[in-house]
Amino acid sequence: MILLTLAAEDCGKILTTEADPVHGGIVLHDPDDGPRPQTPSDQEINQGNEVRIEAMPNPSFIFSHWEQTNLETAVVIFAMPSRDITRTAIFVIDPAIAAGDPPAVFRASHAEGDQIPTGTVTFSGTAMDGVDGPLTGDSLVWISERSGVIGSGETITKGMGCGIDIITLTAANSAGLIGSASINVTLGTIPENPSTVFQCNKRPELTIESPAADAVFLTSDSITFTGSSHDLEDGILPGGSLVSSSQTDGDLGTGETITVSLSPGTQRIRLDALDSQGWNAFTANLTILVEQAGNFPPAATITSPAEGGTFLTSDVISLTGTGLDHEDNILTGTSLVWVSNLDGDHGAGESITASLSACSHVISFDVTDSGGGTVSEFVNITVEAAPTALINVPAQDGIFQVGDSIAFSRSANDPEDGPLTNGSLIWTSHLDGQIGTGESFSVVSLSAGGTQHCIDRHGQPAGCGKRHCRYHRNPPQRAANGIHLHRVK
Repeated sequence: MILLTLAAEDCGKILTTEADPVHGGIVLHDPDDGPRPQTPSDQEINQGNEVRIEAMPNPSFIFSHWEQTNLETAVVIFAMPSRDITRTAIFVIDPAIAAGDPPAVFRASHAEGDQIPTGTVTFSGTAMDGVDGPLTGDSLVWISERSGVIGSGETITKGMGCGIDIITLTAANSAGLIGSASINVTLGTIPENPSTVFQCNKRPELTIESPAADAVFLTSDSITFTGSSHDLEDGILPGGSLVSSSQTDGDLGTGETITVSLSPGTQRIRLDALDSQGWNAFTANLTILVEQAGNFPPAATITSPAEGGTFLTSDVISLTGTGLDHEDNILTGTSLVWVSNLDGDHGAGESITASLSACSHVISFDVTDSGGGTVSEFVNITVEAAPTALINVPAQDGIFQVGDSIAFSRSANDPEDGPLTNGSLIWTSHLDGQIGTGESFSVVSLSAGGTQHCIDRHGQPAGCGKRHCRYHRNPPQRAANGIHLHRVK
């Protein structure tokens, strides 16, 4: 609604004029005398003074009548009464507007040839369509000849640079027909010497310093953005003047440096800056890729024992392995667990030792990262039980002469094979080599010297056992002569 107040110097009363609808037109005072006011103003009019007002419709409207008096003449003349009064001009859509015509567009701010100070400038306008009626919102688009599209809607506020420009308001109706209206304006102060530049506010310069273009991040990452802006008039703009946004996630914050996490996908980051006069910098843009974060499973490697290794129940077996993880790097301690399918848990760590029961074992090396991701590596080994052997003759520490016939006898038992006999037993001396086989025999050819006896350990081609035993004989008078008893399968 447009208000116009007229005043007099003495005994003034207030005359208020209105337009209904607001975009239908304006009410002018004394239309034949001097410039016509384009905006409302407060004035007083002396009682009895002559008043002359005129209803001026906007394009696509016609004047209907004055609401308070029902007069249908656009120009009315009357004497100002002794009270404040209101006169409202009623406008209606021009019935001559055809349904197939483009919308009629008109402006409510700034006239042709206006000189406008640079900085933040407000433009307003409306449009009327014969079918759709008043057009609003995105149906109205503002275009600068110098800057392109500068906004949409009935009213926009925009930072504008200096120079001569043509501002156009376009309106599109539901049928896709477009109407437009344009004005020529001067932004900034025109210098007396045309060869000099306009005196106006310059746009700030803007830079995104980090991260680098096309950098790749995870959704779990905290991404730091750094930017700066310099303005010819203001110098370095403060952090609050810098605004960062994402095409996907919206506003990210203000400041020279911000740290945020972003949703997955290609992210187009925009940095804007506003100087003290409200003039926008040319936007700085950056594209990065954000990938969905996930807990990648760790990797496990067993370095010992080797696959298919064979051991005895009496052996202390070394279990060694490594665990690596994308997020945690090298895993240690309780993140690494060793388990036998028969004997159960044997401990945790990169390297442990264990003695295992007789039979085939599947050793698992279980690796778990901080996110709960688990992977296992396996190795198959065989653990065999040791046979038992007892030398019955000769007695421990027996003393014999060179050339004596010395009798040897033994008893031996294996958990798998039972009593061991004949070729399963081989007797050796560490001085004379093999001296016999079987459960008992006699020999007269031993070399002089004491003997130190040891039964060597030998592998077996099958079964769940790897056996060995030791027996020592150390006569004090002679040098060591080791007697060895071997089991052969």
